[in-house]
Amino acid sequence: MQKQEIVQFLMERVKAMSTKPQAVETMTEATEISRLGIDSVTLINLVVEIEQKFDIFLEDDEMTVERFNSVRDIAALISEKISVSS
Repeated sequence: MQKQEIVQFLMERVKAMSTKPQAVETMTEATEISRLGIDSVTLINLVVEIEQKFDIFLEDDEMTVERFNSVRDIAALISEKISVSS
């Protein structure tokens, strides 16, 4: 799996989970997740989907604000966990 496939998956899931449709319209990989109306409960649901989709387990210490700031940051974390090509 390539990094772009991970980003695409994340973009689709974050857009679907967002409570701010107007923010999603201009969303990029670098958009802060918090600006999209993603709360802590929704973020946990996203983590569960990520773990299932990529067959990984995210440790508590990996789920930091810095690692989950944007789709780009989350994709980097996933890429590290599964060692994907760019």
